[in-house]
Amino acid sequence: MVARSMRVFVGAAAVAVLASVSALAEPVARPGDAASPVVDPLDDLETLGYQPLTVVSGTLRLAGATTLQQAAANWADGLAAVHPDLAVAIESGGSDAGWEALVAGRADAALVSRPVSDAERKTFEDDGDRALVVVPVAF
Repeated sequence: MVARSMRVFVGAAAVAVLASVSALAEPVARPGDAASPVVDPLDDLETLGYQPLTVVSGTLRLAGATTLQQAAANWADGLAAVHPDLAVAIESGGSDAGWEALVAGRADAALVSRPVSDAERKTFEDDGDRALVVVPVAF
């Protein structure tokens, strides 16, 4: 199941990248159109690279759902490419364990493969001066 989910995630990411880069590329010819060459919109991707404004270092701690472990590992690889001084620690144990690690301060982000309840959100935000940011990941 993780591998299938990952393929969908990577496909969605590729569409987002293609949409943002396509305006910079030559028009893509249709297959069989001999009048114009086929252009890969990602050919110039290296020149459009992300340039961090500040150096990020230390350790980012992710904990939670095993179904999100492969996605988290890919996110960590992407972060390492632009922030080589940042280590990413990924702890598996399930959505509830990830949520508990986040609330207790043992994780910087929880990998939760279920909706966060209103009660969980309230408990998190009432326990100190912090706000919860939920980032849905489409699988």
